[in-house]
Amino acid sequence: MGARGQPESNGGSPSSLPAGSTAKTIERKPPVPRTALSIAEACESLGVSWDTWSEYIAPEVRIVRLGRRQLVPVTELERWLARRAEGVLDR
Repeated sequence: MGARGQPESNGGSPSSLPAGSTAKTIERKPPVPRTALSIAEACESLGVSWDTWSEYIAPEVRIVRLGRRQLVPVTELERWLARRAEGVLDR
């Protein structure tokens, strides 16, 4: 018994399991690829502020509306980046 009359615990280590039982290994599934991002996530992925998004990027990118939620397809961000990169190379 512990100091307050509680049974002592060794932190749930496998050695504290009942005899004959084994610890289960949790298999982690690979993350599902994102096909759309919130506006905040899109800003973060491009490394721009909300103001920059609103002024320069939003007018050129299609979004998907789900009620009040706005999602930006990843393909739209890729398309926008490709168009902007090509514009710089054409100078």
